[in-house]
Amino acid sequence: MSHNARTVRKKLARQKVIRTIGLMTATLGMIVAAGILSLQATLQSFLERDLPRPESPGTPAAVTGPAQPLPPRESRLEKVDAGLRPGKFFTAPRTPFFKILNGQPVVSVAETRPDGLGNFTRVTIVKTQLKYPLIRVEDRLRSAPPEGSDEAAEQLLARTAMVADHLMLTPNPQVTEEDLTRLVASLNEEAGSSHYEIRRTNPNSRIFLIAFDGTSPQELEEVRARISATGLAREVEPDYLVHN
Repeated sequence: MSHNARTVRKKLARQKVIRTIGLMTATLGMIVAAGILSLQATLQSFLERDLPRPESPGTPAAVTGPAQPLPPRESRLEKVDAGLRPGKFFTAPRTPFFKILNGQPVVSVAETRPDGLGNFTRVTIVKTQLKYPLIRVEDRLRSAPPEGSDEAAEQLLARTAMVADHLMLTPNPQVTEEDLTRLVASLNEEAGSSHYEIRRTNPNSRIFLIAFDGTSPQELEEVRARISATGLAREVEPDYLVHN
């Protein structure tokens, strides 16, 4: 076979390989495109299945379930008569603040009315030997009769203690100490006496103490609400006691 004949055969063989590769590539491309189209159709069908169908005019909206009732508001604290409250505060040894509160004189007590589950809050003002002698104890309780008894037994769910006669106020950045002085003056004007007082916790601190009598269980939250309503405070929080 001559050199020219071999060259022609090689050229034809290369062209055949190129055509075969082209056909294979085109076929593969068609298979991939068909697969993509099938996947898109399946995905579209799935999405449309989960979308709500538009309602025709005059058709009422479907009811998916009963409306959830709003949680009941906490009842107001009602003062407990002196004859019905204990003279001293007693707490089990392992409950919070046992060492500083147990056996201390009780100044006043107020409670909320039990809700439908028997849960209620009791606020007790206790006199102690601490730096701030009046401590406010908030107990979250559940009243439930023990098994086999008709008498109600109280179960302590949570206990929080704080100083009863002041709040810690952090003013908004634009508020001056003179603004807070005017706030306290307006509180005293409403009370008809010099019942409220403002104190600095530290010369370099932006936290102030708003002090008051503290013997009433309702007073702390009432004062807190009134201060919050003025918009002067970034934070107005109780001075909580910390326990191990």
